[in-house]
Amino acid sequence: MNSRGKLHAHHVLLLVLAAASALSLGACNQGPSIEKAGKDVDRAIVDGGRGWKQAADIADEKANQAADVSSAKSATAGKSTADVALSAKVRSALSTEPGLQALSIDVNAVNGAVTLYGTADTAARRDKAAQVALNVDGVKSVTNHLIILKRS
Repeated sequence: MNSRGKLHAHHVLLLVLAAASALSLGACNQGPSIEKAGKDVDRAIVDGGRGWKQAADIADEKANQAADVSSAKSATAGKSTADVALSAKVRSALSTEPGLQALSIDVNAVNGAVTLYGTADTAARRDKAAQVALNVDGVKSVTNHLIILKRS
């Protein structure tokens, strides 16, 4: 291959790598759209001439990597949604429990482990909040960080 052919192949390879990077970033909402990246890959393959096979292989590899990243983010998002839902269920249970409605309680849930933050006016209400949270379906454990503040 002459030096001009090598230079052309090098440019095509760079274009393909840039397009594949854009494709992988587009899959995780951090860059150009997947559609644009796909068009860039298509253009690189067309422009590649003799290097089309190599360009196609690189594009396929980058597309597979982008799909893997997208799948991993979806799984994480699903778990996060379950944690948010569990936190909401615990907040709802606390807000409907007599004697606990007026308390300022924040709830954090991670994989069924619930942590309570905020204040209670008595030790009995603090303990009651933990018990109510523990009785919510899906709660595996409760860490009670409620601070007792007596009202004046």
